[in-house]
Amino acid sequence: MDELIRQIDEALRGGERIAISTIVQRHGSLPMGRRARFVVRQDGSALGTIGGGCLEAEVYARAQELLRDGGAHVDTFNLTEIEEGLQGHICGGSVSILTAALLPEPSTVRLFERLHRDAIARRSQVLASRLPSADRVADSQAPDHVLVNSGGDVLVAPAGSVVGDFIGRCLEVLAKGEPRIVEMSAGSCGERYLAEPLVPRPSAVIFGAGHCGQAIGRLASVAGFRVLMLDDRAHFLSPDRMPFADVIEQIDFDAALESVEVGADPYFVIVTRGHDHDLTVLRQLLPHPSSYLGMIGSKRKRILFERTLTDEGVPAAQLARLRSPMGFPIGADTPEEIAIAVVGEMVAVRRGSEPVLQASPRRRRTS
Repeated sequence: MDELIRQIDEALRGGERIAISTIVQRHGSLPMGRRARFVVRQDGSALGTIGGGCLEAEVYARAQELLRDGGAHVDTFNLTEIEEGLQGHICGGSVSILTAALLPEPSTVRLFERLHRDAIARRSQVLASRLPSADRVADSQAPDHVLVNSGGDVLVAPAGSVVGDFIGRCLEVLAKGEPRIVEMSAGSCGERYLAEPLVPRPSAVIFGAGHCGQAIGRLASVAGFRVLMLDDRAHFLSPDRMPFADVIEQIDFDAALESVEVGADPYFVIVTRGHDHDLTVLRQLLPHPSSYLGMIGSKRKRILFERTLTDEGVPAAQLARLRSPMGFPIGADTPEEIAIAVVGEMVAVRRGSEPVLQASPRRRRTS
């Protein structure tokens, strides 16, 4: 989402119209997640995805219409083989998608300048966009957009326009991390908003910028992580070698976190050039809160490290957080394959959906 916000901000400040499509509601089996977004620019180019295929083609057509005429529209698609088989929708679910034209008006430009600035500063907030309604009165004073930060402050909206317990509902959305429809009530009538949590990308903090570290960092960036590449060897830390990295820093492994801002609940990956450095870094990371703590190496290495750290008084609960060997057991061998195994596991942790993988029997070599 950070990159979409950046490009929308850039386009609006340049006087360009933008159409953005966001999922409002979804049911059943679908080709996209709740966080999917699709942006169509005035020149016809598109960013992001709302599911691909025929569905995306129909959303693209709606975006083109709204870029010409302005306004917003919610379309509902039934993706069942029976109802939409001729058009290729065979997923079996239904989805409602809000597509809205963003015009380069001062208020909209200021909104996305603010969103872009806050994304750079890694601030959490909720963007609530008013949903179109056929029976809305023409003189409604409800704002088109409301921006609420994690402290409950209204950052964008006309003074006095936010009523009821709307802010509290937005904060619930932020806490759960999932978009949903919330209502802003004023007397006997209410306006419906799509409230979307905008949170910083999780940080993948990679200790070791060798071949494996580089491959993991590259793939983690593609998967939506903010990547920090850390090593004590200056010649490995070239921006030309790691253009995907958000942070490249030379550190002393004895003070691994001393000069690095890793953010909340980071994903730690230990792939230094030697076991001694791995153990040095691990000692410092075990007490640190994190969403993921992985270290490259064998089961035997983990056992030896656990014995050493237990003798040093490290609590068993901290040792239990360590994932080593890290990554899903897919038989990875090359740095790129290792990256797939590790980043796949990181994504599963992030989405709260770790599969149980069963290794297939190995074939015996006949020669």
